[in-house]
Amino acid sequence: MMSRIRIIFIVLWCFSNFTFALEPYQSLFNGKDLSGWTVKCRPEDSAKSFWSVQDEAIICDSLGNKDHDYVWLVSDEEFSDFTLRLKFQIQKDHKGNSGVQIRSRYDDPSYWMNGPQVDIHPPNAMRAGLIYDETKGVQRWIYPSLEPGDHKIPRSATNPAVRLNYGIEAWNELVIEASGPNIKTFVNGELASDFQGEDILNDVAHKARNVGMSGHIALQLHAKDELNIRFKDIEILPLASRPTDQAGTKDFVPFFNGKNFDGFDLHLRSKNAEEFPKVFTIADDGVLHIFRDLPADYGNKTNVNSTHGIMVTQRDYSRYHLKFDYKWGPKLVNNHHEWQYDAGMFYHITKIKVFPDGLQYQVRYDHTKNMNHSGDILGPITRQAYTSQDGKFFVSPSNGGIPAPLQKGIFAACPKATFHGLDDQWNHCELIVMGDEYA
Repeated sequence: MMSRIRIIFIVLWCFSNFTFALEPYQSLFNGKDLSGWTVKCRPEDSAKSFWSVQDEAIICDSLGNKDHDYVWLVSDEEFSDFTLRLKFQIQKDHKGNSGVQIRSRYDDPSYWMNGPQVDIHPPNAMRAGLIYDETKGVQRWIYPSLEPGDHKIPRSATNPAVRLNYGIEAWNELVIEASGPNIKTFVNGELASDFQGEDILNDVAHKARNVGMSGHIALQLHAKDELNIRFKDIEILPLASRPTDQAGTKDFVPFFNGKNFDGFDLHLRSKNAEEFPKVFTIADDGVLHIFRDLPADYGNKTNVNSTHGIMVTQRDYSRYHLKFDYKWGPKLVNNHHEWQYDAGMFYHITKIKVFPDGLQYQVRYDHTKNMNHSGDILGPITRQAYTSQDGKFFVSPSNGGIPAPLQKGIFAACPKATFHGLDDQWNHCELIVMGDEYA
């Protein structure tokens, strides 16, 4: 099994005057109140304010009060395939249990939450990220697989690298990837569960309650437990309903806000902050321009220029579907090759620098040959790739692709792809990254 690598998702390499708009993760928590969430519990617990918001975090506090059953904070929205990420804060001396339900539903008549739960158990870090199935008729650990009633998890079935951070200043990151019947979980960047759920999450018991494959997200307060836990930065990337046409926007959320550079870090070769506005300009219509206000031919005929730069996300990403539009301006500016309009989008970055270490989705146009290079992949191919018979193009194995040797270099985009050069028209690009799976 290939491991999940920690990444810095997208970098913009600025060599030409071009514009783009980005559209992916959606926030499930606004940092202010519990809008979009509903507390589910027995009637006798409904007046107990265990769930609240403070300092831009969701707090579950039952310290000093064991007199309660299960109390859940449930998302109003439902999801199927997705990547969910959040941060949680725990204290070592709090003995209560919590967890994150996914693809779950609350049954009001029985006051029970059916569906799989990713465990958070402050007293025992070994359980973090493991999966317990709360579904009636199942109710057992499914990763690792144990019999109902058996809670003796063998240490050999867990990842010893999984660690929890404790304390009022410490946060932990939980990432949950749900794709079909399979679920992967990561705690602080380490793989905790790799559950293959075929014939389990889609079996008769789960289908009868419409859980396991789709449903709500829910945060748990375990019955009779005293607990103080905080959650923040709860975000989800739905993957189940990708657009069926290029113009579609279903399940996409804005990635660049069109107003400022919140969520990004800017770097220039000169390290001169006063040059940033000359390189990155946000227009009144929310479009980002690169080198719009620099004179034509600025920096040509040189491979090194002080305004070579990158725009880097502050967050890490692993599985996502990114869409963006770009078009070329009329000027050749800051080119390392005078005869080409050249930019790019980097992903799976391992080192941030003006030319980062990682893979690049090229955004490039050779006007001397009217040749498109946008969509070419440049960089170290560090995982198994599948290509055409001649090795020049990426091709899914389902379409006849053959395994390619690991290598560095360029894989070209489809030569028949339509594109716009210097006609002031927008090009539309989509990039699907599936972690360690072939997209």
